[in-house]
Amino acid sequence: MQNFMISSYRKLVALIIVLGMIGVVISAVAQAYLLSANPYGGGGGAGMAILAFIGILIGGALYVILIGGALYVGLGIYDNTKKMAELLEKQLEKTSA
Repeated sequence: MQNFMISSYRKLVALIIVLGMIGVVISAVAQAYLLSANPYGGGGGAGMAILAFIGILIGGALYVILIGGALYVGLGIYDNTKKMAELLEKQLEKTSA
């Protein structure tokens, strides 16, 4: 059961990262479209749309990378703790025998 939970968590983290990046791209495209196609004239034109697109892509990508990295650090801590416990058990068996 424990292995199922950890493997499911790994898959969930990967899914969160992929969906986050898709969301960032969709948000950047939508904002660029809204700024360039504003019928009321207050959007700033194509230049502002490109800047918004690039800014949202960079900011969103950094956010997803940081969140994904934090989640993977948690998985790494779990893996290292598990390995250390196994090594300590082996060493205890050697010293007690």
